[in-house]
Amino acid sequence: MSSTEAKKMVVLKSFDGVTFEVEESVAVQFESIRHMFEDNLAGSVIPLSNIKSEILSKVIDYCKRHADDTTDEEDLKAFDADFVKVEHGTLFDIIRAANYLNIKSLLDLTCQTVADMIKGKTPAEIRELFNISDEFTPEEEEEASIITRFIYMDRYADC
Repeated sequence: MSSTEAKKMVVLKSFDGVTFEVEESVAVQFESIRHMFEDNLAGSVIPLSNIKSEILSKVIDYCKRHADDTTDEEDLKAFDADFVKVEHGTLFDIIRAANYLNIKSLLDLTCQTVADMIKGKTPAEIRELFNISDEFTPEEEEEASIITRFIYMDRYADC
């Protein structure tokens, strides 16, 4: 594409009505939006009814950085590490947005971040970390612990 040729753009509209004009190279990372480009819907306003503008802005920044072929691999890793250093609520909103938009790399990054946060922690520590009330009896917690161990045993049985 020559520098004078217009880039294909898509307009995304957040839950709170803020619009974002995004280049095709960025928007195609949103698997759900990629299909719209294939159907020649570039330039259309795409409503994202369950993503707030603050979160959509972060998701777009992530995708812009990952669409840039000139970004060094180490710089990208550093960007990713900084990107997930947000409040828990924001992190979970990003996870929901990545899932809704079907952005696998972002979903993997954010889910791995949560997994790393809870790895090796007791149920009580996890509840405290995420401010979750304790509504289980000791018997229910023990049952959940046993089930979890079986799940992990089955997952790694052939290692």
